[in-house]
Amino acid sequence: YGMSRKTGYTRIVEGGFWLIRLRWLAVIGILIATTFADRILKISIQQIPLYFIAIVLLLLNLVSLLALKYTTKNRMRIKILKGESIVKFQILTDLIILTCLLHYSGGVENPFIIYYIFHMIIASILLSPKTSYIITTIALTLIGALTLFEYYEILPHYSLQGFNDQNFYQNKVFLLGTGFIYITTSYLVVYMTVSVSTKLKQHEIAYTKATIELEKKDKIKNEYVLRITHDIKDHLAAIQNSLDVVLVSKSETDRQEFIERAHKRTRRLTSFVSELLKLTRIRLINKLDAKEFSIEDSINKVIQEIMPVALHKRIKINVNNKSFIHKIYGNQLSIEEALSNLISNAIKYSPDESEIEINTIEVKDSVLVEIIDNGIGIPLHEQKLIFNEFYRASNVANIEKDSSGFGLSLVKQIIEKHNGSIAVESKINKGTKFKVTLPILHPK
Repeated sequence: YGMSRKTGYTRIVEGGFWLIRLRWLAVIGILIATTFADRILKISIQQIPLYFIAIVLLLLNLVSLLALKYTTKNRMRIKILKGESIVKFQILTDLIILTCLLHYSGGVENPFIIYYIFHMIIASILLSPKTSYIITTIALTLIGALTLFEYYEILPHYSLQGFNDQNFYQNKVFLLGTGFIYITTSYLVVYMTVSVSTKLKQHEIAYTKATIELEKKDKIKNEYVLRITHDIKDHLAAIQNSLDVVLVSKSETDRQEFIERAHKRTRRLTSFVSELLKLTRIRLINKLDAKEFSIEDSINKVIQEIMPVALHKRIKINVNNKSFIHKIYGNQLSIEEALSNLISNAIKYSPDESEIEINTIEVKDSVLVEIIDNGIGIPLHEQKLIFNEFYRASNVANIEKDSSGFGLSLVKQIIEKHNGSIAVESKINKGTKFKVTLPILHPK
């Protein structure tokens, strides 16, 4: 919304300055046309009123220029409102001035009457459709009033002697026919211009939005590459330093210690790269290698694999199957990896001798898997961020220093690839509940 407002303001202000440039040309054009018609073409024309109108137009243009520059110093909303008001003022005053010019130079007989159309087009481009039709109606009203006043001799008619001596301004058939054509043409021109302009504005907003999104993604990509490069370089440097010590040290104890350090770092680096490749693969592959499998069996399999870690901390895992759904359709290995990650985190961040609860619940056409622990919890303001790549909650550093920050991001990607969802509820030092919803998908 803010982007579209900014785009709208930019278009209005640029249009306002464009109108000002056209006005300078119009002032010069009036002076040249008046002089040329009188001196060269020998057409009878009211020079003094026309020169005076040119001066008035010049002054109005200066006022518009100062007002438009002033609006650029205010807040966005004020900018838009004042920018629109200035453009409306410019167009309306131009229509009045054009009417005065025509009055002193042949009225409806002057071919420059077509210039009203230009202002209608400009209004259709810069202003709202409603305002465009209002301005068009005002323009036609001014033309009609001038024509009627001269026809009924309320205003004097200044003929262009030497150019048109037919007195068409008193020809009722000519006036009615020309008026009908001019009115219908004006509204058709505005309708077509508004239609095209609206589509162009929509495309402009869409292109601006797309550009912003591309810039944002490019920034994320750069940060992503820098972070990965930094982490890999950090692990490799630690391994290299440890091996350097092994090569030069004569102490068997030191050599053994640094070999263990290098081995530990190598395992961390291998795990980091493995998670990175899995995440990349999920993003690149749109099609799931899916089949029917038992969610209950998958949960039991995951628990069996990580049970040694739970037993080491004397953590009890309770499984409650409240679902009558025995099978779901998806990629079994991916789902098991996501569940393993969540249950492993529950064990990792729970105190010794605590309990973890895993519930499976049938919800309409989906299976809800709840993983509940009594661990350290996640700060409320960080709960929306934990699924971002590389992000780690601020209170986990003392427990797990070398986590890659890929785990929950990988889980979210897997769940969403299965058209599911994941949510978290957590309180500091009271525990965390992850809720994974997986739809019961069937092969097409």
